Amino acid sequence: MEVSDLRGCVLWMSMVIIEALLTLLETCLRNYILLAIPIECWDAREQVGLWLDAIELGEYKSAFIRHDIRGTELKHLERRDLKVCILLLFEK
Repeated sequence: MEVSDLRGCVLWMSMVIIEALLTLLETCLRNYILLAIPIECWDAREQVGLWLDAIELGEYKSAFIRHDIRGTELKHLERRDLKVCILLLFEK
């Protein structure tokens, strides 16, 4: 392996590691924001959207925003309620 190939490989690996660290940092920051704000104060657009991303339901953000679902509503939901809520939001 030539030196230039080795440098290219090291550069690529460094970029991959930096990207992974940035993703981890973003996730930690998102979780910190959610923990720092009481659920009663969650806004539909901001914190509820972050929460949906955190539980891997980010594709439903627009529906939650459209129906102005805030932290006060989420606080009283149980798991089965959330499933029904998602189904009703997308019912035509």
